[in-house]
Amino acid sequence: MSGESPYDDNYETCERTYASLRIIHRDLDPSEITKLLGVEPVEAFRAGDLHPPKPDRVWEYGGWFLSSRDVLASRDLRRHLDWLLQRIIQRRGVFVMLLTRDYIIDVPCYWRSAYGHGGPVLSPSQMRGFADLNIDVWIDFYSV
Repeated sequence: MSGESPYDDNYETCERTYASLRIIHRDLDPSEITKLLGVEPVEAFRAGDLHPPKPDRVWEYGGWFLSSRDVLASRDLRRHLDWLLQRIIQRRGVFVMLLTRDYIIDVPCYWRSAYGHGGPVLSPSQMRGFADLNIDVWIDFYSV
């Protein structure tokens, strides 16, 4: 028995959720990260690139982002975490290398409550997968 509860794509207490992989470093080259991971980002930039919402500023660090936002409709955060893991789990060596070079790598998860209570579930296999990659997962929780 796995101990994992069944997924619920209509997770009643959740209004919206998604998960993102963030990779950040002053010397980040987006094309190098894309090549190493074999996945196209939803957003990427180099240090010194213009910061679009703030046209008088430039990015201090380079960033590479992969997100389930606007890809999955499920309100079960586990679907979003699975989606990310499926794309990166075989690249452990890449993450080891980047982390030894002081890249910041994490998975922020957006979770908006529908009723002001409740919360997401993380499965043991997902926690194990991200732990094996040495990647923190954190939840940005919004209440009504």
